[in-house]
Amino acid sequence: MARLSSRGMGAQQTSRIRRTLVGAVAGLGTLVLLAGCTGEGVAGVSVSPSADAGAAEVSAAPTSITPPATAAEVNPVELAEDFPEAQSVEDVAGATAFATRFLSSYHDIVGEAPALFAALTTADCDFCSGVKDHYEQVASENAELSGGAIEARAVDSKSGLQQDGTWAIEFEVDVEDLVRTSSDGASEVIDDGGPGLATVILIYEDHWRVQYVGAERT
Repeated sequence: MARLSSRGMGAQQTSRIRRTLVGAVAGLGTLVLLAGCTGEGVAGVSVSPSADAGAAEVSAAPTSITPPATAAEVNPVELAEDFPEAQSVEDVAGATAFATRFLSSYHDIVGEAPALFAALTTADCDFCSGVKDHYEQVASENAELSGGAIEARAVDSKSGLQQDGTWAIEFEVDVEDLVRTSSDGASEVIDDGGPGLATVILIYEDHWRVQYVGAERT
């Protein structure tokens, strides 16, 4: 199972990285299902404290996304219009605002605005690649996905800047069931939702990008 590099991390920080979500590998798209992954359990997070840390809560309602131009890359103007949180200040509050919006809207973005999704994620984000591949597979079968909405509440005491320069944001999440509707109209729940804990690892390169997403049920 792929993991984040432990470059610059201590043993305690490395052990806290949650099991990677396999996403499309198992045909799953929400955050709390750990399909077949094994690994270490939950551990505490060692982060640098921040005076401006604040909890963020995101509504489960889908966010309206205006798809950007079909160019391979999203320019800064499009990014500011479609996802202004990506250009938030590089601090724990900015990281939390970006990560919470990403969790609440990535289902809509990857399906409606794949160029924007690519701009918000890194090439080595296994979860992001899995979600993208899954949506492409579903579309190729003339099927549709619905549900999977995520309500995320940041855990301030377990979020902050890491020794390797990345930002780790911890969340308590509630996830709706993910439903697949085939071309003949038949529907089935392909991923049971429910409560869980999620970790989002971010980097800041001109704007925020998601490098890792992991989760476990609670």
